[in-house]
Amino acid sequence: MSSSLNRLKTPTSCLLLDISMPGMSGPDLYQSPIAAQIHLPVVFITGVEDESARSRLIQQGATDCLLKPLQDDALQDALAHAIGEA
Repeated sequence: MSSSLNRLKTPTSCLLLDISMPGMSGPDLYQSPIAAQIHLPVVFITGVEDESARSRLIQQGATDCLLKPLQDDALQDALAHAIGEA
């Protein structure tokens, strides 16, 4: 985990995380930079339509939570918003 946090100290504009990932969930991984006081925008993606999970992630500071299959324009818009270009 600490090696992942060290990588985040290099210039990173945004995290794109899947909610379900092997080994560690996206929301669990998202807690690492928060705990280390590294502030990065994050866009979550998921294949499961769960409005309560989406709302919770947005409340915790996620920029967006997109449902798969992703629409190109929705992903581009979410990333642009996350890095302040929207």
